[in-house]
Amino acid sequence: MRTGYSFLHRSQGSGGVLMTHGSLFSGIGGFDLAAAWAGWTNVFNCEIDPFCRRVLKYHFPESEHYEDIRTTDFTVWRDRVDVLTGGFPCQPFSLAGKRKGTADDRYLWPAMLGVVRTVRPRWVVGENVLGIVNWSQGMVFEQVCADLEAAGYEVQAYLIPAAGVGAPHLRYRTWFVAHRGDARAESSWQERFGAIVAGDASDTGRVGLRERACEQELVEGCIRAADARACSADGAVVDADGLRCEKQSFPLSHAKRKSGAVHDVMISHPSRTGKGSRLSPRYVAQMMGFPPDWTELPFRHGAASRSKPTATP
Repeated sequence: MRTGYSFLHRSQGSGGVLMTHGSLFSGIGGFDLAAAWAGWTNVFNCEIDPFCRRVLKYHFPESEHYEDIRTTDFTVWRDRVDVLTGGFPCQPFSLAGKRKGTADDRYLWPAMLGVVRTVRPRWVVGENVLGIVNWSQGMVFEQVCADLEAAGYEVQAYLIPAAGVGAPHLRYRTWFVAHRGDARAESSWQERFGAIVAGDASDTGRVGLRERACEQELVEGCIRAADARACSADGAVVDADGLRCEKQSFPLSHAKRKSGAVHDVMISHPSRTGKGSRLSPRYVAQMMGFPPDWTELPFRHGAASRSKPTATP
Protein backbone atom coordinates (compact mmCIF):
# COMPACT_ATOMS: atom_id res chain seq x y z
CA MET A 1 0.00 0.00 0.00
CA ARG A 2 1.24 3.45 -0.84
CA THR A 3 2.03 5.84 1.96
CA GLY A 4 1.50 9.56 2.32
CA TYR A 5 4.32 11.96 3.18
CA SER A 6 7.48 9.86 3.21
CA PHE A 7 8.91 11.89 6.10
CA LEU A 8 6.07 10.87 8.41
CA HIS A 9 5.66 7.50 10.03
CA ARG A 10 2.28 5.86 10.10
CA SER A 11 0.70 6.62 13.44
CA GLN A 12 -0.06 3.78 15.78
CA GLY A 13 -2.75 3.71 18.41
CA SER A 14 -3.15 1.15 21.14
CA GLY A 15 -2.36 -2.33 19.91
CA GLY A 16 -0.31 -0.99 16.98
CA VAL A 17 -3.35 0.15 14.95
CA LEU A 18 -2.23 1.92 11.76
CA MET A 19 -4.36 4.91 10.73
CA THR A 20 -5.21 5.32 7.04
CA HIS A 21 -6.99 8.28 5.48
CA GLY A 22 -8.77 8.93 2.19
CA SER A 23 -10.25 12.24 1.06
CA LEU A 24 -13.05 13.16 -1.33
CA PHE A 25 -13.58 16.59 -2.89
CA SER A 26 -9.99 17.06 -1.80
CA GLY A 27 -9.41 20.59 -3.09
CA ILE A 28 -5.81 21.60 -2.44
CA GLY A 29 -5.45 19.01 0.32
CA GLY A 30 -6.60 20.54 3.60
CA PHE A 31 -7.79 17.26 5.08
CA ASP A 32 -4.76 15.45 3.65
CA LEU A 33 -2.32 17.93 5.16
CA ALA A 34 -4.02 17.62 8.55
CA ALA A 35 -3.85 13.83 8.27
CA ALA A 36 -0.14 14.03 7.46
CA TRP A 37 0.43 16.28 10.46
CA ALA A 38 -1.37 13.67 12.59
CA GLY A 39 0.95 10.98 11.23
CA TRP A 40 -1.74 9.16 9.25
CA THR A 41 -1.19 7.52 5.87
CA ASN A 42 -2.92 9.32 3.01
CA VAL A 43 -3.93 6.43 0.75
CA PHE A 44 -6.00 8.34 -1.81
CA ASN A 45 -7.58 11.64 -2.75
CA CYS A 46 -10.26 12.55 -5.28
CA GLU A 47 -10.55 15.95 -6.93
CA ILE A 48 -11.99 17.05 -10.29
CA ASP A 49 -10.28 20.44 -10.61
CA PRO A 50 -7.04 20.25 -12.68
CA PHE A 51 -5.24 22.97 -10.69
CA CYS A 52 -6.04 21.29 -7.38
CA ARG A 53 -5.00 17.88 -8.71
CA ARG A 54 -1.59 19.25 -9.62
CA VAL A 55 -1.18 20.63 -6.09
CA LEU A 56 -2.24 17.28 -4.61
CA LYS A 57 0.12 15.27 -6.82
CA TYR A 58 3.02 17.52 -5.88
CA HIS A 59 2.53 17.35 -2.11
CA PHE A 60 1.17 13.78 -1.91
CA PRO A 61 2.98 11.91 -4.72
CA GLU A 62 2.63 8.51 -3.06
CA SER A 63 -1.15 8.67 -2.68
CA GLU A 64 -3.55 7.32 -5.28
CA HIS A 65 -5.13 10.18 -7.22
CA TYR A 66 -8.66 10.02 -8.59
CA GLU A 67 -10.49 12.62 -10.65
CA ASP A 68 -14.28 12.19 -10.69
CA ILE A 69 -16.08 10.75 -7.67
CA ARG A 70 -19.06 9.88 -9.90
CA THR A 71 -17.08 7.56 -12.18
CA THR A 72 -14.33 6.18 -9.91
CA ASP A 73 -14.57 2.64 -8.56
CA PHE A 74 -13.44 2.67 -4.90
CA THR A 75 -14.06 -1.04 -4.32
CA VAL A 76 -10.33 -1.70 -3.90
CA TRP A 77 -10.42 0.33 -0.65
CA ARG A 78 -13.22 -1.59 1.02
CA ASP A 79 -12.44 -2.08 4.73
CA ARG A 80 -8.95 -0.59 4.24
CA VAL A 81 -9.62 3.03 5.26
CA ASP A 82 -9.88 4.23 8.85
CA VAL A 83 -10.98 7.82 8.21
CA LEU A 84 -12.79 9.05 5.10
CA THR A 85 -13.21 12.82 4.80
CA GLY A 86 -15.08 14.98 2.35
CA GLY A 87 -16.20 18.58 2.12
CA PHE A 88 -18.96 17.88 -0.39
CA PRO A 89 -19.75 20.96 -2.54
CA CYS A 90 -21.31 23.81 -0.59
CA GLN A 91 -22.57 25.93 -3.50
CA PRO A 92 -26.08 24.42 -3.39
CA PHE A 93 -26.54 25.67 0.18
CA SER A 94 -24.34 28.73 0.61
CA LEU A 95 -26.08 32.06 1.13
CA ALA A 96 -23.59 33.52 -1.33
CA GLY A 97 -25.23 31.58 -4.17
CA LYS A 98 -28.69 30.79 -5.54
CA ARG A 99 -29.28 28.01 -2.98
CA LYS A 100 -30.77 25.54 -5.47
CA GLY A 101 -30.08 22.71 -3.05
CA THR A 102 -30.82 19.25 -4.43
CA ALA A 103 -31.70 20.77 -7.81
CA ASP A 104 -28.11 21.99 -8.22
CA ASP A 105 -25.93 19.71 -10.36
CA ARG A 106 -23.19 20.26 -7.76
CA TYR A 107 -25.23 18.50 -5.09
CA LEU A 108 -22.93 15.53 -4.60
CA TRP A 109 -23.78 14.18 -1.16
CA PRO A 110 -25.34 11.07 -2.82
CA ALA A 111 -22.00 10.45 -4.55
CA MET A 112 -20.11 10.69 -1.26
CA LEU A 113 -22.63 8.39 0.39
CA GLY A 114 -22.01 5.85 -2.37
CA VAL A 115 -18.28 5.88 -1.57
CA VAL A 116 -19.02 5.49 2.15
CA ARG A 117 -21.13 2.42 1.42
CA THR A 118 -18.46 0.97 -0.87
CA VAL A 119 -15.37 1.68 1.24
CA ARG A 120 -16.95 1.14 4.68
CA PRO A 121 -14.47 3.36 6.56
CA ARG A 122 -14.47 3.22 10.34
CA TRP A 123 -14.89 6.99 10.60
CA VAL A 124 -16.55 9.50 8.26
CA VAL A 125 -16.05 13.26 8.53
CA GLY A 126 -18.24 15.40 6.27
CA GLU A 127 -18.09 19.18 6.04
CA ASN A 128 -20.33 21.87 4.58
CA VAL A 129 -21.42 25.47 5.12
CA LEU A 130 -23.77 26.68 7.83
CA GLY A 131 -26.47 27.13 5.19
CA ILE A 132 -27.03 23.38 4.91
CA VAL A 133 -28.57 23.43 8.38
CA ASN A 134 -31.59 25.51 7.37
CA TRP A 135 -31.93 24.87 3.63
CA SER A 136 -35.49 23.68 3.00
CA GLN A 137 -36.09 23.57 6.76
CA GLY A 138 -33.12 21.29 7.31
CA MET A 139 -34.09 18.65 4.77
CA VAL A 140 -30.59 17.88 3.51
CA PHE A 141 -29.07 18.20 6.97
CA GLU A 142 -31.48 15.52 8.18
CA GLN A 143 -30.89 13.45 5.04
CA VAL A 144 -27.13 13.30 5.58
CA CYS A 145 -27.60 12.08 9.15
CA ALA A 146 -30.31 9.59 8.17
CA ASP A 147 -28.28 8.23 5.24
CA LEU A 148 -25.24 7.60 7.43
CA GLU A 149 -27.36 5.92 10.09
CA ALA A 150 -28.96 3.71 7.44
CA ALA A 151 -25.45 2.75 6.31
CA GLY A 152 -24.64 1.55 9.84
CA TYR A 153 -23.03 4.62 11.39
CA GLU A 154 -23.59 6.53 14.60
CA VAL A 155 -23.70 10.24 13.73
CA GLN A 156 -23.20 13.52 15.54
CA ALA A 157 -23.25 16.96 13.89
CA TYR A 158 -21.34 20.03 15.08
CA LEU A 159 -21.22 23.73 14.23
CA ILE A 160 -17.61 24.89 14.54
CA PRO A 161 -16.19 28.23 13.32
CA ALA A 162 -12.73 28.53 11.80
CA ALA A 163 -11.95 30.95 14.63
CA GLY A 164 -12.51 28.06 17.02
CA VAL A 165 -9.22 26.53 15.88
CA GLY A 166 -7.23 29.74 15.76
CA ALA A 167 -8.04 31.15 12.30
CA PRO A 168 -8.43 34.97 12.10
CA HIS A 169 -11.94 34.71 10.63
CA LEU A 170 -15.25 33.26 11.82
CA ARG A 171 -16.72 31.14 8.96
CA TYR A 172 -19.01 28.69 10.72
CA ARG A 173 -19.04 25.21 9.22
CA THR A 174 -21.28 22.21 9.72
CA TRP A 175 -19.43 18.98 10.53
CA PHE A 176 -20.86 15.47 10.37
CA VAL A 177 -18.78 13.00 12.39
CA ALA A 178 -19.80 9.36 12.10
CA HIS A 179 -18.40 6.09 13.41
CA ARG A 180 -19.28 2.68 12.02
CA GLY A 181 -21.47 0.86 14.51
CA ASP A 182 -19.80 -2.54 14.06
CA ALA A 183 -16.25 -1.17 14.45
CA ARG A 184 -14.83 -0.90 17.97
CA ALA A 185 -13.52 2.56 18.88
CA GLU A 186 -10.00 2.32 20.28
CA SER A 187 -9.60 3.41 23.86
CA SER A 188 -6.69 5.62 22.75
CA TRP A 189 -9.09 7.76 20.74
CA GLN A 190 -11.42 8.17 23.68
CA GLU A 191 -8.56 8.99 26.02
CA ARG A 192 -7.08 11.59 23.67
CA PHE A 193 -10.20 13.23 22.32
CA GLY A 194 -13.05 12.23 24.61
CA ALA A 195 -16.35 10.86 23.35
CA ILE A 196 -16.33 11.98 19.73
CA VAL A 197 -19.60 10.28 18.89
CA ALA A 198 -22.47 11.11 21.22
CA GLY A 199 -24.39 8.23 22.69
CA ASP A 200 -27.70 9.62 21.45
CA ALA A 201 -27.90 10.66 17.80
CA SER A 202 -31.68 10.71 17.85
CA ASP A 203 -33.85 12.86 15.62
CA THR A 204 -34.68 15.02 18.64
CA GLY A 205 -31.02 15.86 19.18
CA ARG A 206 -30.49 16.78 15.53
CA VAL A 207 -33.59 18.92 15.35
CA GLY A 208 -32.42 20.74 18.47
CA LEU A 209 -29.11 21.54 16.77
CA ARG A 210 -30.87 22.88 13.69
CA GLU A 211 -33.24 25.02 15.71
CA ARG A 212 -30.41 26.50 17.75
CA ALA A 213 -28.48 27.33 14.57
CA CYS A 214 -31.48 28.86 12.81
CA GLU A 215 -33.13 30.77 15.62
CA GLN A 216 -30.16 32.13 17.54
CA GLU A 217 -29.62 35.65 16.20
CA LEU A 218 -26.39 36.42 17.97
CA VAL A 219 -23.57 33.92 17.55
CA GLU A 220 -20.11 34.90 18.74
CA GLY A 221 -20.60 38.55 17.76
CA CYS A 222 -22.05 37.81 14.30
CA ILE A 223 -25.65 38.34 13.24
CA ARG A 224 -27.12 35.92 10.72
CA ALA A 225 -28.50 37.66 7.66
CA ALA A 226 -31.47 36.26 5.78
CA ASP A 227 -29.94 37.57 2.59
CA ALA A 228 -26.27 38.42 2.03
CA ARG A 229 -27.06 41.38 -0.22
CA ALA A 230 -29.46 42.89 2.30
CA CYS A 231 -26.86 42.55 5.02
CA SER A 232 -24.17 44.26 2.99
CA ALA A 233 -26.42 47.12 1.90
CA ASP A 234 -25.64 49.11 5.05
CA GLY A 235 -21.91 48.78 4.53
CA ALA A 236 -21.37 45.91 6.97
CA VAL A 237 -18.73 43.32 6.19
CA VAL A 238 -20.31 40.03 5.15
CA ASP A 239 -18.50 36.75 4.61
CA ALA A 240 -19.29 34.20 1.88
CA ASP A 241 -22.13 32.66 3.84
CA GLY A 242 -24.00 35.84 4.68
CA LEU A 243 -22.73 36.37 8.21
CA ARG A 244 -22.54 40.00 9.32
CA CYS A 245 -19.44 40.27 11.43
CA GLU A 246 -19.22 42.90 14.14
CA LYS A 247 -16.02 41.80 15.89
CA GLN A 248 -14.04 40.25 13.08
CA SER A 249 -10.55 41.56 12.45
CA PHE A 250 -9.32 42.12 8.91
CA PRO A 251 -5.95 42.85 7.26
CA LEU A 252 -4.73 46.42 7.46
CA SER A 253 -5.05 46.57 3.68
CA HIS A 254 -8.83 46.21 3.94
CA ALA A 255 -9.27 49.87 4.81
CA LYS A 256 -7.20 50.90 1.77
CA ARG A 257 -9.22 49.08 -0.87
CA LYS A 258 -11.40 52.06 -1.82
CA SER A 259 -8.34 54.17 -2.56
CA GLY A 260 -6.94 51.51 -4.86
CA ALA A 261 -3.76 51.24 -2.81
CA VAL A 262 -1.97 47.90 -2.93
CA HIS A 263 -0.84 46.50 0.41
CA ASP A 264 1.71 43.74 0.96
CA VAL A 265 -1.06 41.14 1.29
CA MET A 266 -2.96 42.42 -1.74
CA ILE A 267 -2.17 42.22 -5.44
CA SER A 268 -3.59 44.21 -8.34
CA HIS A 269 -6.47 42.59 -10.17
CA PRO A 270 -5.19 42.14 -13.77
CA SER A 271 -8.68 42.43 -15.28
CA ARG A 272 -9.11 45.88 -13.75
CA THR A 273 -5.78 47.36 -14.81
CA GLY A 274 -4.87 48.47 -11.31
CA LYS A 275 -8.34 49.51 -10.13
CA GLY A 276 -9.39 47.50 -7.13
CA SER A 277 -7.49 44.60 -5.60
CA ARG A 278 -7.79 41.03 -4.42
CA LEU A 279 -6.20 38.90 -1.73
CA SER A 280 -2.94 37.28 -2.74
CA PRO A 281 -2.82 33.45 -2.89
CA ARG A 282 -0.08 33.36 -0.25
CA TYR A 283 -2.16 35.38 2.20
CA VAL A 284 -5.27 33.28 1.59
CA ALA A 285 -3.25 30.10 2.11
CA GLN A 286 -2.06 31.36 5.48
CA MET A 287 -5.60 32.46 6.43
CA MET A 288 -6.78 28.89 5.75
CA GLY A 289 -3.96 27.27 7.72
CA PHE A 290 -1.77 26.16 4.79
CA PRO A 291 1.92 26.96 4.38
CA PRO A 292 2.07 30.24 2.39
CA ASP A 293 3.68 28.66 -0.69
CA TRP A 294 1.40 25.59 -0.72
CA THR A 295 -0.21 26.35 -4.09
CA GLU A 296 2.87 28.00 -5.62
CA LEU A 297 5.50 25.27 -5.32
CA PRO A 298 3.90 22.88 -7.87
CA PHE A 299 4.06 25.62 -10.53
CA ARG A 300 7.49 27.08 -9.92
CA HIS A 301 9.98 26.67 -12.74
CA GLY A 302 12.35 23.83 -12.01
CA ALA A 303 10.41 22.48 -9.03
CA ALA A 304 11.14 18.81 -9.61
CA SER A 305 10.24 17.49 -6.18
CA ARG A 306 7.82 18.27 -3.39
CA SER A 307 8.50 20.80 -0.69
CA LYS A 308 10.46 20.15 2.46
CA PRO A 309 8.45 18.80 5.38
CA THR A 310 6.09 21.33 6.87
CA ALA A 311 6.30 21.51 10.65
CA THR A 312 3.23 20.40 12.54
CA PRO A 313 1.48 23.48 14.00
